[in-house]
Amino acid sequence: MRLSSAIKACCIFASFFMASYSVAEKRYYPVPSSAPLEIGAEEFRDRYLTLRRLEGVYINFNAIRTAGAQLGINVPNTLYKQVRDKIEAAGLLYLSEEDMLLTPGQPTMQLWPVYEGESLTEHEELAAQNNAYGAHGNPFACAASLWVGFEQSASLLRQPENQYKLSTWGGGDNTYQCDGRGQWMANAVLKQIDNFLVDYRKAQRDPEPVIVAHTADVPQHCSQSWITHLNVFATNETTINQNIKPILDKLYSVAARCNTFSYIIETHADQRADADYNRLLTEGRARSIKDYLISKGMEYHRVHMRPLGESAPISTGMTEADHAKNRRVVIIPIKQEDIANAQLDVF
Repeated sequence: MRLSSAIKACCIFASFFMASYSVAEKRYYPVPSSAPLEIGAEEFRDRYLTLRRLEGVYINFNAIRTAGAQLGINVPNTLYKQVRDKIEAAGLLYLSEEDMLLTPGQPTMQLWPVYEGESLTEHEELAAQNNAYGAHGNPFACAASLWVGFEQSASLLRQPENQYKLSTWGGGDNTYQCDGRGQWMANAVLKQIDNFLVDYRKAQRDPEPVIVAHTADVPQHCSQSWITHLNVFATNETTINQNIKPILDKLYSVAARCNTFSYIIETHADQRADADYNRLLTEGRARSIKDYLISKGMEYHRVHMRPLGESAPISTGMTEADHAKNRRVVIIPIKQEDIANAQLDVF
């Protein structure tokens, strides 16, 4: 009886334990936050969005330079400048090897070319095999391929305390042609750079403005808009406060590098005055900022004004804090060819 009772009690405990264990408990990623993310509650987004607010990229050409040398395959020297021109025209910094040494973990594009054959002799033998197959050739005799991987510093949800270089974007191409493989490789690199920049531009569309409270906050990347709630002007004044000028100086230095972009100066007022007065006030303030940037050396045609008065409040309250939110200046970079399609009231 005692043994039977013990077995029965054990079985009851086991059943209770298994029943309790079968109820899924919530588990969380150990993110350093007061509101950790529940496993299974992640919101996975398109990979191109990892390029949002990207400021610069290092292009690693080392493998491109060396991979084909033993086969007598060389890419045109013009490739390197073509890539740099494309990166800079998109408003990105073209990072150097020195930049990478100073700040490890910077965004990097790795280029991995692969050519069939291990020597020039073997390459010639493969080409001969290709010719021996007749018009259709041996499809693998002269195979070449390119893989491009973009990687950047990131952390894992389950290991937020560590940083890793993770690949967040990639692409590739391949060919079986024997002739002109160096030129093919250069064209393949340029094609992947173009694909990367298409996704980069898509990620920058209407990005949420970052808040600028100090000179160091001014974004370095060309397409990022920003907003400041600082007292750029005294009450009812259109003269720029002296403590704001370093921020505008930083804007000018960024604009000097981003010479394919124009800038919309969007000014707002709170609702404590007449609407017509506020419209004139924000127009005068936008003009003051425009004149200041031009005085620094910025081209007239690259600075546009959008004074909105009190028409676009972001807070509907009537406290001083609400008024401070509504009194703001927004800087919106825009490609020069797109300025004609910008909203009305830009001049």
